[in-house]
Amino acid sequence: MFLKSKIKFIIFLFPIITLLLVLSSEKVEAASSRVLPTAYVVHTYGNDSRDYQVGELTVWEQLTDINLTSITTTDQDSSGNTLYVTATTVFDNCELNESTVSVGGQILTITGVTAGVSLTVSNITGTIASGTAVQAGFVLTAYEDNAPYNDSVTMYGATTNANYFRVIRAASGQRGTKTSGVRFSQANPASGIMFYGFLESYIGIYDLGISSSSTASVTGVTGVYRIAGCTFYDITSSNASTTAVGVSYYNSGNIIANCFFDNISGTTNGIGIYLYVDGVSSPVYAYNNTITNCSTYGILLSTNTGMT
Repeated sequence: MFLKSKIKFIIFLFPIITLLLVLSSEKVEAASSRVLPTAYVVHTYGNDSRDYQVGELTVWEQLTDINLTSITTTDQDSSGNTLYVTATTVFDNCELNESTVSVGGQILTITGVTAGVSLTVSNITGTIASGTAVQAGFVLTAYEDNAPYNDSVTMYGATTNANYFRVIRAASGQRGTKTSGVRFSQANPASGIMFYGFLESYIGIYDLGISSSSTASVTGVTGVYRIAGCTFYDITSSNASTTAVGVSYYNSGNIIANCFFDNISGTTNGIGIYLYVDGVSSPVYAYNNTITNCSTYGILLSTNTGMT
């Protein structure tokens, strides 16, 4: 079935569904465009040629678990193409000519790093005074391998806002599917969750393939603010009285768009999207998601409020 509506939720409690959910023009545009921070530092993930390899999602998370509205400060007046900063650690392995920072109202492209001293940047307009905060989000771009990466991560503790936040995404043209592209799959992930956005606002997960098998209850993604273009497949729990979930949300305002769900199955429940909020006062925005082969529910609200 294919449905289109202007109301906040259409909920069908069938195990196999294909549906278009939630049309709010500003939310749809935000979700579909895979929103990135105003300025952001790019690191890469993949094989040995990348900054981070399999098993190192948590290493990247810990490096970037900082105040993104003041990553560091300038430690002397800066002009021309040299930005003097107090610390360079988060920039040392960044992708040059792609990474940017916001300083004193200017967006500057990083073209080089002198470890512990300065950043070489695109032309600075005028002079940036010593003590000015350096701001940026962080983007981890993952590149495909011949097989899914055995890795998972909990993202927790960075100071973020609507302009500066953290994103994990597939490289251009490498969107994860069930059989190709950038995929993450792990048996019995920590906390039973593959990608856990624990009490950190504005995290984005884009274009990844995500699967997991567990003896306990298991979830693909929990608590991530914006999810776009992901494939959730073969998420299963095998022990008695366990539940498998593709995506679960606890906070209102979250967005999930253009995702595909297939074979979400637990011994008690298999749920594509599980919403622990009420659909009237605390809406979650879902758009153009295809959900199939869930053992109990395609979409489930923890309360019937707002369900139609």
